[in-house]
Amino acid sequence: YFKRFREWFLSNVRLTNLHLFNSRGDVFDGDEILQEAIILKAIKTQDKIDAIMVSSSENMHFEEITGHEVPYQTIVDTNSENMFIMIPTTEEEIHLLNTMKDWRNNLLTLGFRLKTGPVVDFRAEKLLREEEGDNTVPLLWANHFSNYRINFPDADPKNPQYIINTKESKSLLLDSKDYILVKRFTSKEERRRIQCALYLSENFTSNMVGIENHLNYVSKLKGNMTKDEMYGLFALLNSTFIDTYYRILNGSTQVNATEMNAIPLPSLQDVKQIGKQLMQMDSLSTETCDTIIEELILVNDIQAAAV
Repeated sequence: YFKRFREWFLSNVRLTNLHLFNSRGDVFDGDEILQEAIILKAIKTQDKIDAIMVSSSENMHFEEITGHEVPYQTIVDTNSENMFIMIPTTEEEIHLLNTMKDWRNNLLTLGFRLKTGPVVDFRAEKLLREEEGDNTVPLLWANHFSNYRINFPDADPKNPQYIINTKESKSLLLDSKDYILVKRFTSKEERRRIQCALYLSENFTSNMVGIENHLNYVSKLKGNMTKDEMYGLFALLNSTFIDTYYRILNGSTQVNATEMNAIPLPSLQDVKQIGKQLMQMDSLSTETCDTIIEELILVNDIQAAAV
């Protein structure tokens, strides 16, 4: 929504300082604040600024302030289409940004797209069903996430788990294909911002499926995802690398489709190789995904050094 503002703002001023608060609760006690709060300093000039001072504190009293200088281009990538402002708070996060700058692709250029689930429960209330029927199909919610997979049906559902398959619901239903589902909302205090699960169509008998609006889903733009593509993309989205990158990019607790589709990714060949390795493992855990991706980064670094 604010792309045009960023373009205007960053062409008229240069950032010099950014200060973040590590906990919303300490600063806005009693208020339901979803976004991060920052203090920003900028000067109106066209002169080049080499670095931005990024600092953070635990509370509104500015106690235990930590900070470091970050190269301007690491925070403000003026060459990118969206002109996102990245705010790393540690040396490790700066290193991550510099590493991922070598990834020249994203979901869209690789032939995929993350979209938002089309079933808005209160708008489709007449179409929802508590029990399975002759003309119902599964309706997936965040509570169906279990150990990185979709566990359906839920033994103790909080919401209707089915939606009828009729003319009225046609625009809301999707073909039952392999998808990667991603929660749209998490709390800031949760360990992971990006939480995903595999939807494997082979585990469902219905040829259609409903995805509730609090979920995002990744699908292929043309045709169906191959298993190595799906597992490779899952490993990346489930990794600490992408989760940390998104936290640097977005201070909100909402996983935004535009931002997710723009996150840097390696080549499709590398994605498939990651997927093949993950399929050979006994675990889909973040730790397993991190190990595979770390090996890929190490190999690429060695190859780049050799050249």
